[in-house]
Amino acid sequence: MGQFSSLADNLVFEGYQYDKEDPQNSDTFSQKIKRRNDAEEKFEEALKAAQPERKNKAIPKTDRMLIAEDIWQVIRHRLYLDRGGRRSGPVVDAREPLRTSEEPLPELSKVEENPRCKCCAGDIPLYWKNNENNSFVASDGEILTTVSDKTMRYKVKYRPNCGRKIQGTARKEEQIC
Repeated sequence: MGQFSSLADNLVFEGYQYDKEDPQNSDTFSQKIKRRNDAEEKFEEALKAAQPERKNKAIPKTDRMLIAEDIWQVIRHRLYLDRGGRRSGPVVDAREPLRTSEEPLPELSKVEENPRCKCCAGDIPLYWKNNENNSFVASDGEILTTVSDKTMRYKVKYRPNCGRKIQGTARKEEQIC
């Protein structure tokens, strides 16, 4: 909070591409810098108008702001490591997150994108009485039902037990459920 230079910079330069080939680029860039500086000044004036007793003191961080900062640090660090960064790297993202709030740091863990449930893998029958009377769902959405030793096959769009939508017609080993 209170980083008005970053806010002004982001607002003014959003979508701007520096083009060396454009003869007007130098003027355009100078105008953007002036607009950014003007915006930053206005933000500072707005803060002074809203809280004149503050003078030039830093804006205190609320509990929610500190918790958000903790969450941001944990995510930033995890993304750095997931992209192949070294724990001892020379960038701030390599640093282990430091708790700034009263709350414990959140923990991140990887979750399988599409874990397979037992009914989707065909390991658990939809119905089982005996070898002659049962029903299974295959990974491609085919339902195999056996009644009095006669088998019926039909396709479904959703898994009967877990309700997951069946994706495409991939081979059984590659099927995402």
